[in-house]
Amino acid sequence: MLVTYAEIWWHCRLAGDPPADGADDQPIRLLAVAAQRFVENHTGRKLYPAGESLPDGAPEGALVIDDDLRLAILMLVAHWHEHREAAVQSASTTTSATVPLAFDALIGPYRWFNVG
Repeated sequence: MLVTYAEIWWHCRLAGDPPADGADDQPIRLLAVAAQRFVENHTGRKLYPAGESLPDGAPEGALVIDDDLRLAILMLVAHWHEHREAAVQSASTTTSATVPLAFDALIGPYRWFNVG
């Protein structure tokens, strides 16, 4: 995962302490891995952990994750954790629970278009 459980717990405002290093919280892990893939698919880039250099043989357009993309992943995890269905039923209407607008603003500058 490119984000930590501590970051997820803080961003989602989850109760209790995040899992200790090496422990696993499968539902949250699934959301984090799916969010990472979503960002990779929507930017067209393979993401690698912060503080590391790109490995030999990394695909063209690969990128070491930065704060903007980490925040985008955290936003998706929080959004999907809160809205587990495609539509949310409220007392008066049904509203769509689409990806937050800020997500597009964060990942937009990182979109990679392979022309050729």
